[in-house]
Amino acid sequence: AEAAGRRPGDRDNVHVVLNAADQTVEALDLVVVGNLLRVKATGDGWSAERQASAVYSFDWGPLQLVSLGEAPDDKDLAWLERDLASLRPGASVVLYFHFPLDGAYSTGQWFGDGDYRDKFVKILAGKPVAGIFHGHYHAAGIYRYQGFDVYRTGSPKHRWHTFTVATVDDRTMRVASFDYDTNTWVWWHEKPLAGGPEVRWVDSRVPP
Repeated sequence: AEAAGRRPGDRDNVHVVLNAADQTVEALDLVVVGNLLRVKATGDGWSAERQASAVYSFDWGPLQLVSLGEAPDDKDLAWLERDLASLRPGASVVLYFHFPLDGAYSTGQWFGDGDYRDKFVKILAGKPVAGIFHGHYHAAGIYRYQGFDVYRTGSPKHRWHTFTVATVDDRTMRVASFDYDTNTWVWWHEKPLAGGPEVRWVDSRVPP
């Protein structure tokens, strides 16, 4: 995918060096959808060091995907407004960052206790937002926030053993969460990107 709207310092070229002598992999200019990492094999596994911004966007099929790092501060919000002003005709937007917009653990940190959420929603108003993904709270979930679909992706950490899967084609986005302890899907959502009837199901055990 071609990276778009990046901050200075982000790269869009790939140059990977494999070194068999010391079993290292050096990603000198490795793009992970717009983000520069240096990746190295160690005795304990793999390590990766970010060497560019965690805030970037790129085009992928019918979507423009936007990473906002931990959460958008004022500088990030100004960048986001500029980035969405050049949205491709017919494209839908998916955004992702760490902190929640609502529910458990959505306050008690700089993003939730400030006015950033209100500013964020104001920038998204009228834009074709397909969904917003976040983490922080390890229980997977799905909710609406100020008219937008929000997906809490979940984590295998602590007592929550879930992960979230998303698929998209030219017309439809499908998002679902799987609990690998019970071997069951705990919620799913299917929505046309251009609007229309949706399918949404949430198990009663899923936290709000």
